[in-house]
Amino acid sequence: MDSELTVAICTKDRRDDLDRTMRSLASQEWSGAWDVLVVDNGSSDGTDDVARERSEDLPCPASVLAEPVPGRAHGRNRALREAAGRSIVFIDDDVACAPGWVAAHGEAFRDATVAGSGGPIRPLMPDDTPPWFLEILDEESGGPTSRYEFGDEPGDIVDGGPIPCPFGANMGMLRERALEAGGFRTDLGWGTRMIPSEELEFFRRYRLLGGRIVYLPAASLVHRIQSRRTTWDYYLRWNRGYGRSLALMEPPRHAWDRARRVARQVKLFLRWRRRGRRSASEAEAIRRFASAEQARGEL
Repeated sequence: MDSELTVAICTKDRRDDLDRTMRSLASQEWSGAWDVLVVDNGSSDGTDDVARERSEDLPCPASVLAEPVPGRAHGRNRALREAAGRSIVFIDDDVACAPGWVAAHGEAFRDATVAGSGGPIRPLMPDDTPPWFLEILDEESGGPTSRYEFGDEPGDIVDGGPIPCPFGANMGMLRERALEAGGFRTDLGWGTRMIPSEELEFFRRYRLLGGRIVYLPAASLVHRIQSRRTTWDYYLRWNRGYGRSLALMEPPRHAWDRARRVARQVKLFLRWRRRGRRSASEAEAIRRFASAEQARGEL
């Protein structure tokens, strides 16, 4: 291999986001050999041009290739096949990597016992984020929030432990072993359909091949969350997709199992609908009060 580690970014029609993401890679420093691979999944907005232009500013080799089959899983599998690195770390095209991010992942994979890695994902919320969604940030990981934060101490990620498998915006693996595991399932993930959990399903298979999966607090990044992802409709849509992914990964064994899953999803739906309506009502009351005060010249 020509590289110890490949940073892979799968993207589509996100030229401005990708520009900022690659700028954050330009300041990375590590003593090892690393490179960047951008997989363009059918962009029509000049994303590939931005990727090539920004590649010139990186402190490492970089390449851009096209994957015509739509879907993020297809892009990730293409990256696994084409990457030059012994290990590969995937990030999203709308993140900003903290200083030391590459070094944290790179040094982890120099340990022969390590097969996978994940680091903190800290969501950067838009200014118009509704209050009910901010409540979700305090209680949920992953999903529409994308949050993955489990303290400042490194540790192993084990079945049944307090830290789940790494999320797609910041996850690393051994390239050849990932191919041996079969890569990512293309009937899951973003693309033609909104069915999440392709990373969860992948790591279930991947960890069976052995090796440690480690949590790396120093491999931190910020994930920019778009306003469209903080709406009630998006939240419900994401959870419906998650329900579909569970059915694909673990088909219900019998009618009782199916009913139990439906009841769990309905409970979640009702819980957040109440919070959403309450927050919307509070926001409307504040807006009316401010309008009245402004009309009286008090504001």
